[in-house]
Amino acid sequence: VTRRPLVLTLVNTRTPGEQVGEYGENRDPNNPASSPGEDGPEWGEFLHLPGRKFHSFQQIRQEIVRETDRLTGGNKGISNNPISLKIFSPNVLA
Repeated sequence: VTRRPLVLTLVNTRTPGEQVGEYGENRDPNNPASSPGEDGPEWGEFLHLPGRKFHSFQQIRQEIVRETDRLTGGNKGISNNPISLKIFSPNVLA
């Protein structure tokens, strides 16, 4: 059950001209050993916490629960007021 809607925005942080591997990962043409996970930082930002970056997806999950409970209470209430989350990553589609 969804207690609050989540508006998810994916932002590709790959710089123009970067090469992309077979599975969407960045490849450094000068480093043949480059692999997924070495693509650069990924983080999330919530509209209700401007300027704060969440670098762990566990922290993002906890913040969704915290913000949901803040608005709807701990009694499993439901609200149509959405949580807005932006994910910044070089691994999302452009």
